Amino acid sequence: MEQLLAYLPDEETRQILSWAGGGLVVAVTGVWAVFKHRSDAKKKSEPATPPVTQSVTADDGSVAIGRDVVNSPISINHKT
Repeated sequence: MEQLLAYLPDEETRQILSWAGGGLVVAVTGVWAVFKHRSDAKKKSEPATPPVTQSVTADDGSVAIGRDVVNSPISINHKT
């Protein structure tokens, strides 16, 4: 450890270490960006699960609603 500390006061050693540290930060950041991009692309390429269809019926003049009411037509079927 003392040998390492003996090299630090040297200006050239500090410059080399700073360049190496900066290069390591850039390399790690690039690897992380590639990893995130590939994992996000994999998530997007997976098929979405199809929506579950529901069948709801109503008898004798009642109304049945099978989830959201927005833009859902209500059909009245008369028994004859």
